[in-house]
Amino acid sequence: MPPAKIAALLAIFFVTACTTTSSSFTDASLLYTSEPNSRQAFSTQIQPTELMARFSTPKPHLTPKKLISASPIAQHTMTPFIEPTKTSIPSQTSTPSITPTETMLFTVCSPLEFVAIKDLYRVVSSPYNPPPMGSDDRHQGADFTYYHWKNYGMAEGTAIKSVFQGRVAAALENTFPFGTLAIIETDRNLLPKEWMIKLDIPEDKSLYLLYAHMQAGSLKVETGQIIDACQPIGAMGRTGNTDAPHLHLESRIGPPDTSFFGFAAFTTVTPEERANYVRWRISGEFLHFDPMKIFKDVVP
Repeated sequence: MPPAKIAALLAIFFVTACTTTSSSFTDASLLYTSEPNSRQAFSTQIQPTELMARFSTPKPHLTPKKLISASPIAQHTMTPFIEPTKTSIPSQTSTPSITPTETMLFTVCSPLEFVAIKDLYRVVSSPYNPPPMGSDDRHQGADFTYYHWKNYGMAEGTAIKSVFQGRVAAALENTFPFGTLAIIETDRNLLPKEWMIKLDIPEDKSLYLLYAHMQAGSLKVETGQIIDACQPIGAMGRTGNTDAPHLHLESRIGPPDTSFFGFAAFTTVTPEERANYVRWRISGEFLHFDPMKIFKDVVP
């Protein structure tokens, strides 16, 4: 057979085979999608590798969708916004705790080392019993003493402490009738507002406390010194016009920034000493009140 005829026959055979295969492939794919039970006929005409290549292509599209909807990215973007609100600085910088601090720094102390404020009334030997204004009669203060107090022994020599912080307005020895004495001024602005009201201290006045009859040579402060509450100022004694050891405590309201460098009466004294005594006791410039008012009405 001539070569040209052989080539023509091969071309016809090749076209026929391709058409048959294409139609079989199409029919088999329809069988698979519409009738799942006809998979055997489908697999006899198409190889498994062709199945995998054809029907596994949708799966890669599912996987990216799951990855896109995952939440780790959202967590990272939220975290930077949550942290600043958690560490909000206003709570740290809002420290208007100045008032509590000032209140905490304000201290009230018993004038007697071993006697608590709540027990002071138990050791009052002579209470406040004021004379008419302008009189020098007793008793313009309160006296404190005891024979034995709990396990602390006798009163004489007991440390006398400043009730409040303040400035030493007087620190004198050998005065009469007060003996060894100290006067402590407390500026009203150092007191809590409720104290100013309860003690009735005007804006232009200060609070003064006088501690008298202390032991000779026991003074631990000097005029003009700034001291703290509870700071020792002397020791209980019997100097001046007294026979028994005790603390004579006077509380008065008077002009601020007053100092006394001499203080005496009834004996040979200088004009300055007498003038200071009169000014304190009789003139009405320094108004006295019951010192127990400080401890009963003001201190809880």
